Amino acid sequence: GFFISGIVDFVYHYTEMALPRDGEKVFLGLAFFNEGLIMLLHKKHDPLDVLLHQTLGYVMLATALSIWAEVVWPQSFTATLCRVGTVMGQGLVLWI
Repeated sequence: GFFISGIVDFVYHYTEMALPRDGEKVFLGLAFFNEGLIMLLHKKHDPLDVLLHQTLGYVMLATALSIWAEVVWPQSFTATLCRVGTVMGQGLVLWI
């Protein structure tokens, strides 16, 4: 997911074609959504693993939703703040 998002970022940055506005954010949100689904749906064994992966999966899905909210409302400070907070929350869960 993030590989495709990176390719889309390069295409948006280096081409002069008429591309939809904020398409790179849409693909970034899709990458976080895919990562969140993978975390939530893969088989876990220990109860601690289940808790950790569910927490991480929900934070990743919240990140995807906040990125898509930022696409819908580009001038919204709240959507941007939610995106930053959820990415930092993901980093905090991974750091623990």
